[in-house]
Amino acid sequence: MQKLQVLFPDPVVERLRAMARQQDRPVSELVRRAVDRLLEQTATIRIPIT
Repeated sequence: MQKLQVLFPDPVVERLRAMARQQDRPVSELVRRAVDRLLEQTATIRIPIT
């Protein structure tokens, strides 16, 4: 696993932290799951890498 720094606006961070507390999970896990879902949804779409 590699470390990646991503910046989010304050309101997004607040919502992520609230959701993480509610689900008793780390914010990082929520973000990883969201990215996984996005990649699965776009798996059949050819996105050019620049």
